[in-house]
Amino acid sequence: KYKISKRSYKRSNTRTTRKMEIIHSDVWGPSPTMSFSKKRFYVTFTDDFTRFTKIYTMHSKSEVHEKFLEYAQTVGMILLLGLLVFANGNDILRLFQ
Repeated sequence: KYKISKRSYKRSNTRTTRKMEIIHSDVWGPSPTMSFSKKRFYVTFTDDFTRFTKIYTMHSKSEVHEKFLEYAQTVGMILLLGLLVFANGNDILRLFQ
């Protein structure tokens, strides 16, 4: 009943030069098996530059936009913390104590 198919893509020589320049995504579902949170759809987002990937579960495909905003916020916080560490060195630890 359910079939996973693999599509072949041409390999590109072009790579991004900074974070969040290109985000790849894939939506999958409905899954024959529910997640622990009773969800059957999944979406992945992958940053082309860093390869940072996050997987989200969803009740329906209509939640993709909301999940992308969550991903962007997560990546934004990681970028911000990276800048703070770069700017302040070990002083970043004081912010969380």
